[in-house]
Amino acid sequence: MKPLTNYQTINDSKGRPAFVVIPYADFVHSQAYVPKDGVPHAVVSKAIDGMSMLAAWRDI
Repeated sequence: MKPLTNYQTINDSKGRPAFVVIPYADFVHSQAYVPKDGVPHAVVSKAIDGMSMLAAWRDI
């Protein structure tokens, strides 16, 4: 996957990042990786065992 470089960060009133705006095409492409029937059992199992969800998705 290519690194995302075309984005805009919107800060809250205290100057902390609150939102990130990405190009629509990148958003649509990112949704292609989400299975339509939910989260795979392997990901859930790894998350229950203490692995972060992001790491579990990367590991499968």
